[in-house]
Amino acid sequence: HPLAYSYRAMCHQALRDGASAAQDWTRAIALVPDGDIFYEGRAKTYYFLGQYDRAWADVKACQKLGRTVLPRFLEALQKASGRKE
Repeated sequence: HPLAYSYRAMCHQALRDGASAAQDWTRAIALVPDGDIFYEGRAKTYYFLGQYDRAWADVKACQKLGRTVLPRFLEALQKASGRKE
């Protein structure tokens, strides 16, 4: 179930296991390709891993699906990546 993957991803993130968290977000997205919240979760994971291009790609996917990404997260991503998408 996609929610199980998302909950496990959040646990991995809390344990600072970003690689496992990203894998679980990806599994959730595979099950629900229009699950905007899963893209947002994976974007945050990629941000914490320093994979800013991937984070931006998920932010854009999330926004394309109609979800408003938290401005505070966008500001942090802009600052860290040096981009203003």
